[in-house]
Amino acid sequence: MLKDAFLAEGNIDICAIAETGQELIDGYRRYRPQAVVANFGLPGLDGLAAIRAIRKMTGGEKLFVIVISHLISSSISAEAEELDVDYLMPEVTDPRGITERICHFRRTPETVRLSKVNAAKAR
Repeated sequence: MLKDAFLAEGNIDICAIAETGQELIDGYRRYRPQAVVANFGLPGLDGLAAIRAIRKMTGGEKLFVIVISHLISSSISAEAEELDVDYLMPEVTDPRGITERICHFRRTPETVRLSKVNAAKAR
């Protein structure tokens, strides 16, 4: 669903699709993307654990990160905030919210960080 939405957007390039946390880390290391959309429920290392590892890599501290989780608890929210996740979103029903956020980030890369979105307010 997300892949199709990104392709339909036309100006978002997909450099890799990860099915595990380790693949997410390996994809970042190989392609050095500007943005990552990670699912919290990735097998092996979860999405936040993978983001923690990426944040320690060169350039990882500047990476624009969206994490999707069908369950958003206070501990997940706290960990996402600690990792400077740009958006923590509930399960996606309309991928346009993600593509809009990525496109906004790409138009304004000089911004330090986009505002955090409260999970309750996320689309």
